[in-house]
Amino acid sequence: MHKADVGEGPPPKEELIVVPHHKVSTDSDNNANRLVFPGPSYALADVEMKQDDDGKYALYSTKDFAFGERVYEFWRMDWPFGGRDPIDMVASNKLNENDLTDGTIMRLVPTECAAKKDRSGHFLFSGWDLLTQHSCEPNLTYNDLHEDEEDEWQGAYATRAIKKGEKLTIDYNSVLWDRSDSRNADECNCGAGKCVGTMMGFKFLPKEAQLERKLMTWRRVSPPYDGEKDTDYLGMALTPHVRECWRADEKLSGDCPDTAPSDSSSSESSSSDDSDSSDEED
Repeated sequence: MHKADVGEGPPPKEELIVVPHHKVSTDSDNNANRLVFPGPSYALADVEMKQDDDGKYALYSTKDFAFGERVYEFWRMDWPFGGRDPIDMVASNKLNENDLTDGTIMRLVPTECAAKKDRSGHFLFSGWDLLTQHSCEPNLTYNDLHEDEEDEWQGAYATRAIKKGEKLTIDYNSVLWDRSDSRNADECNCGAGKCVGTMMGFKFLPKEAQLERKLMTWRRVSPPYDGEKDTDYLGMALTPHVRECWRADEKLSGDCPDTAPSDSSSSESSSSDDSDSSDEED
């Protein structure tokens, strides 16, 4: 320690900030493990992380995207440090103007953010993808029909045309089965025309909202599908975790579509092979 640090001796001529000031989330007073994670530029993604009008970090597009286009790819893994504990995600070295300043801290609580689950119900960590916020009519979805759920790299796709600068959203009620342990999940104010008024998860949706999501294609197109090809697989707008819970639920299992593949290594791959062979025969 220098004498100037304790008010003794001549004052410093200039003070340099060697490490950028951390921007800490509102519940940072609770201890959490820190995890340094690279920003979207490391995945060559045309998205950026920034705070919205409510001060929450969110994802925004940095270019226009067409319906069905892959917006970005992201890496996912088991939630670290015990599987349920909050994480302070620290932004790593800034590569371009769309990245946050290195050292920026974002508090991620698995029950509150966009954390998905595997079939066994364990939370998955996916870095900056966790900053996607909820909408009952989201502009992003995941392609569990054509992508191997065992692959750590996954893609997020546009459910409609997305404009540059638009906030990126997913439907929490299609991604998770039960969010009843999440704060304020019992109400939704997303402003969508078909807002269901809750973010509690698929289990708690009204029957008509469950049916609507069951009948959607993986790109969230509803009947009459308007040229969609993948209409043989019901429930593909839902994650494998939701479909697995759906089958196990005594009240809803009778409505679970048999055509929704039950695991990536058997049903989905065989269905894909059958489709490929039929195309060759045609």
